Amino acid sequence: MTTAARRPERRSRPRGALTLAVVLSALPAAAQQGAETVPGPVLRLDVTSGVTASDNIDREREPAGTSVLSQTNLRATYDARTRTERLTISGGVQLEFGAYADEEIADPGLKSPFLRVAYQRRTRSAQLSLDAAYSVVDVGRERVEFEDLDGDGDPDDLILDRGTRAATRLGAGLVLGRDGPATYSAELGYADTRYSDTTDPDLNDSVTLTFDQGLSLALTRTTRLLLDLDYRERDEDDAEETFESNIAATVGLSHAWNTGLSVSARLGYSVEEITRTRGGARSTERQDAPVFSMSLSQQRPNGEITASLSRQLGEQGTRTTLRFGRALELPRSSLDASLGITAGESDDDLRLVGNLAYSRPTPRGALTLRLSQQVSSDEDTDVFSTVANLGYRHELSRLSQVSLSLGLAATDAVDPDETDRQRTSLQVAYSRRLTEDWNFNLGLRHSTSRETGLDPIIENAVFATVSRRFDLLP
Repeated sequence: MTTAARRPERRSRPRGALTLAVVLSALPAAAQQGAETVPGPVLRLDVTSGVTASDNIDREREPAGTSVLSQTNLRATYDARTRTERLTISGGVQLEFGAYADEEIADPGLKSPFLRVAYQRRTRSAQLSLDAAYSVVDVGRERVEFEDLDGDGDPDDLILDRGTRAATRLGAGLVLGRDGPATYSAELGYADTRYSDTTDPDLNDSVTLTFDQGLSLALTRTTRLLLDLDYRERDEDDAEETFESNIAATVGLSHAWNTGLSVSARLGYSVEEITRTRGGARSTERQDAPVFSMSLSQQRPNGEITASLSRQLGEQGTRTTLRFGRALELPRSSLDASLGITAGESDDDLRLVGNLAYSRPTPRGALTLRLSQQVSSDEDTDVFSTVANLGYRHELSRLSQVSLSLGLAATDAVDPDETDRQRTSLQVAYSRRLTEDWNFNLGLRHSTSRETGLDPIIENAVFATVSRRFDLLP
């Protein structure tokens, strides 16, 4: 469901947490068009085993020395589908042992377990979706996946600390009258994040609940009436026992022309409440304001031109954003870019926001570039997140290649009293196919993490792995 006048959310995106999707139809299956070929069930086991030598494996500001670890990652996946259904189940764990710099050779241990399940069933007019995920990661070992952040990652992703983070994700979605004159959609989400043995005061247990509804009614063949109602709440186990809720209701119209031009506009009202415990007493702060959004899209032979203007209400008050975008499909490359300005009540300055995604194949490889700057908000401050990622791959032969990855992720809090963080990473790797089933990887990795007022955390590592996929079914 599209929710244009929505508050900026503080997303919880732990690395290693795997999102599950389950799509289950609510109505009987419609007659299928044509004789679609359906593959049989697939069961596979992916095994990656290797050795890593790191001068700061636990990301300490005063590292104890070099650690040499053996790590084996196991991941099993089951995938079965019919013309209307699909079931996917996957899970995995890491087995680790070796010589740590600050202790004797450690006993083997299991780390980073995860589980995901996906079931799909769809008809022409209805769809029900369910999702669930569970994962546990070491906060100190966690690595930013720069290519996945897109600038909208939770600022907590850049915090390094001892301990673990367990994340549970559940969700449900329903669509009735899909592509019909009247379409109803609803999405329900639940996220539970628990920290163990951590020391950073910004890492707090939290539970987030979201419920979004939308109704789209066809007024004519090209014009639709849009009604949306969105609710979100977050209960955080911090020193103030913060409970935050937001509800937004909007009404709007969308229209499309046969020239490829489409426009939509929404107008509504949003209410934000934050309840805290201060001085032994609970108090609630309430904000409410009109919200709106307008968007325009023009299809072109080689891509799309977009423009949007929106006003949202979050923990730090209202924020207005104007953005222009262009997507281009060129003969030998693709480009998707947007650029805009944003202004909020918590910040008197105009700030740039936008993103850039560029990819270009080369005669023997590929080049990718991704840049993004976005804004998110929590009960303390607005936070600007910047992400940059450069990737290059070059084939040396039919069996081997080298790759380069350079990444940067940074958060800049509007409140000068809040912590700013930055993480950079450089990795160079050599890969070779040993046989049809076995692959070998050898690489170097350097990373630097910085926080306001603290010494940087620096890690250098060398790794070598072998990997294989076992196809157990069919």
